[in-house]
Amino acid sequence: MQSALSLNDPDHNIIAEAHVYGDNGCGAQNKGACLTQDIAPITQQYPVLFGESFGENPPCTSTNMQVILPWAEDHNVYYEVWT
Repeated sequence: MQSALSLNDPDHNIIAEAHVYGDNGCGAQNKGACLTQDIAPITQQYPVLFGESFGENPPCTSTNMQVILPWAEDHNVYYEVWT
C-alpha cells in the first residue's frame, strides 16, 4: 500500500479530505493535537479540504471552530461548512 505522501500524481488531481469532529484526535476535545503532526505534512504535497469538519459531538457549540478554523487558515487548508 502506498503512503499518501508518495502517490504518483503528475496531473495534480489528488486532494486529501479529513473530517475533523470535536471529539476526534484533531478536534477541539484534543486541542487539535494531530493537525500539525498528521495533516500538515500532507498540505505540503496536496491540497487539503476539511469536509464536515465542524461537527460538535456533543453539543452544538463553536469550540471546534475555534481550533480548526485558525489552523486551516494558517495552513491554506480549504473547508466547507454546512448545517
